[in-house]
Amino acid sequence: MPQPSTAKMVVMGVAGSGKTTLGRGLAAPLQADFLDADDFHTPQARARVVLACSALRRAYRDVLRVGPVHFIFLDLPEEVLWTRLLERQGHYAGTGLLASQLATLERPTGAETDVITLVVGASSTPATLLERALKALG
Repeated sequence: MPQPSTAKMVVMGVAGSGKTTLGRGLAAPLQADFLDADDFHTPQARARVVLACSALRRAYRDVLRVGPVHFIFLDLPEEVLWTRLLERQGHYAGTGLLASQLATLERPTGAETDVITLVVGASSTPATLLERALKALG
């Protein structure tokens, strides 16, 4: 399997977008550690990592741009996000968080050349997203 040119990848998006699922899926074939920002409050120095992190504002993404990095933005319709969050059990990020996250989200622009956007539909599966992400990473 070809390896991406960067050692750091950040899977980003609002609550319920599938960051953790795709991040965990990417880590194994990329021979990378998986980190979830929900679990860490300080940066962790690792050689190759996949991090699930909201990174909603460009300023937040800029902080993560230390050395080469790829971002994978999971772009979902609002109604799909609501459905996912309503079905989610035992997670702190419920529907009450979604409106503020969508309001805070600064969608990546063309100037952010290190961002890959994956448009996710209601019928997208974790397996197809993983396949698309790996293909986009090259």
